[in-house]
Amino acid sequence: MINEDQSTNIDDLIIAQPADRNAAQAKAKASKEPAMPIRIGGITLNDGSANFADFSLTPNFATAVQQLQGQIGALDNTQPKAARVDIEGRVDRYAPVTIEGSLIPFDPLNSLDIATSFKRVELTTLTPYSGKFAGYRIRKGRLTLDLHYKIRQGQLEAENNVLVEQLQLGDRVDSPDATTLPIKLAIALLKDTQGKISIALPIKGDLKNPQFSVMPIVWQTLRNMVVRAAAAPFKLLGGLVHGASQEDLSNVDFAPGSADLDATAQASLLKLADALRQRPELRLEVEGTSARSSDGSLLAQQRLEREYQSTWYKILQRRGDKVPAQASLLEVPAGEKPALLEGIYRTRLKQQPPAEWAKLSDEAREQKLRDAVVASWSDSTALLRQLGQARAGAIKGFLVEQGKLPDERVFLIDASLVEAGQGGNVATNLHLDAE
Repeated sequence: MINEDQSTNIDDLIIAQPADRNAAQAKAKASKEPAMPIRIGGITLNDGSANFADFSLTPNFATAVQQLQGQIGALDNTQPKAARVDIEGRVDRYAPVTIEGSLIPFDPLNSLDIATSFKRVELTTLTPYSGKFAGYRIRKGRLTLDLHYKIRQGQLEAENNVLVEQLQLGDRVDSPDATTLPIKLAIALLKDTQGKISIALPIKGDLKNPQFSVMPIVWQTLRNMVVRAAAAPFKLLGGLVHGASQEDLSNVDFAPGSADLDATAQASLLKLADALRQRPELRLEVEGTSARSSDGSLLAQQRLEREYQSTWYKILQRRGDKVPAQASLLEVPAGEKPALLEGIYRTRLKQQPPAEWAKLSDEAREQKLRDAVVASWSDSTALLRQLGQARAGAIKGFLVEQGKLPDERVFLIDASLVEAGQGGNVATNLHLDAE
């Protein structure tokens, strides 16, 4: 039992020894004398139990291994022979436990080979610990542990295989000891299509080294998995589904001024959709992006072309000429563009062209007008936001229509401005979240 003040009932069994010189000498003398011979022919367990309680937690934690049955072989401190261990029982009445193997009882660091198995342990009993350290109650789940520990002359070689089934976290718990790591996201990433999390934790070390300890290694390994999920969730997701390559699926590149998905982007999104289908608790957030340096000028040129079409469309309508259903379907004759550009300049910049431009050639004047109009649109935050939103929409549309993802699992978040990458390409960012 762990008491509220962190003391244990084991502490009550320890009798403090006087720290005088005579006692120390007597202890040193006793250590040189041969140990009292002890031999127990064997131990049989019949309907035994082992109980554990932790009253330092709120709520308190308690569990028990019950219905213990089995045998332990001869315990003899005069002969270094391994004793056979064969025990079985149940955790909280229903979850099977087995302990099998052998060890030298009075010198376990010399030789030990023990395999322990816990099957289908209800994780709800661990809610006091999950609330304190993870910050969530456990709504449901089962745990299977297969532990195999071997010791040869102080050298440990251990296998810890953990299987968690159908784990669901419940209500948030306000705990000062709770981690700030994204536990829900890590759980959703690690689950397979059947709702199982399988973790292998091999450990090797020298037990004679006072700096070596098993449990800190186990906890650090588990923590590293969560940290890895938080730092690079898409790489972890890609590695879990598509093998050891761990391709980073966290962004999609677009060519400057474009919202079209190229073949590389489409292939990456198909892999992502496949991975997300196998992790149904994950949700995708798409952050549309654009870059002023690479997108601005191209967007302005595209905007000018649309203005040509719109202006020419209105002229044709006033003439009574036949026009297509939309201005975007109209092809503006090249010979009409210089005159249209004059009107677009005046409307857009709300001013007359500088008088000195009248002395320029027609080609030079047209270029001046065009450059001024394009420059006025190049810095348009509205156009850049529209492009970012279009890129995000293209990604969602492809994932839903081609990747067969339910549309409710893909969220569009507010578009943002970023710096262009190599070659002017713009990366649209993807984010993962868990339900």
